Formats: sequence, structure tokens, C-alpha cells
Amino acid sequence: MVHIHHKARSKTPVEFAFDYMTDFRNARDWLFGVTLLEVLSEIQQGLGTVYEGGMKLGPKVLGAVFEVDRLER
Repeated sequence: MVHIHHKARSKTPVEFAFDYMTDFRNARDWLFGVTLLEVLSEIQQGLGTVYEGGMKLGPKVLGAVFEVDRLER
């Protein structure tokens, strides 16, 4: 299970920031090493969204398929 915790100050509305960070299609903007993030499900964002992802770690690219099964706003 992945937990993302980060603290920062911004003038961005909280709702916008939450929606941006929980749409993993944006992860390339803030998560180092992401090589692939595509939605595999009909649900495009939020609970039930299924993603295929790839992340470069050293000389290898590790792949995974994951589903959002919990969000706490």
C-alpha cells in the first residue's frame, strides 16, 4: 500500500490541490522516475480508478497495475 504524505504552503485552493495530487496521471509532474501512468478503467479519477504505471529505479523500469481503493479528503 502506498501512502503519500507531504506538507507545503501554497495559495492554491485545497480542493484543487487534492484533486490534482489524487489524479495519478499528474504524477510525472511530482514523482521522480515515473515513465508510464495510464488509466485502465472506465473511471478516470478517484475511487475505483485502475492505473498501469512504470517507474525507473536504477537501470530497471518496474511496472505495476494499481487501483485506488481509498481516499481521505
